[in-house]
Amino acid sequence: MKEQNNINLKSIPVKLIKNNPGIDSKKFKSKYGKKAEIRQAEYINKLEFLIERDGLQNPPKVKKEGKEYMVVAGHHRTQAMKNLGWKTIKCEVL
Repeated sequence: MKEQNNINLKSIPVKLIKNNPGIDSKKFKSKYGKKAEIRQAEYINKLEFLIERDGLQNPPKVKKEGKEYMVVAGHHRTQAMKNLGWKTIKCEVL
């Protein structure tokens, strides 16, 4: 992963990273029906493959809330890394 200037990157334990309550990428719920849910699951599977092959290219963005961090951008990437069993994720803290 390329580190960029002026970005606050931090390795955060997965157990401290929470999804935005309005978005639950683990359950693949979609207001657009079953086909959209399947496409979302396929997308996360593709991300898992790419992250395993190439590493994390674009870190998720998170916001600190108390002792935890809420995902602001990168919900699918975060879920893919959780599925891969990552213990920590390098995130951009806003």
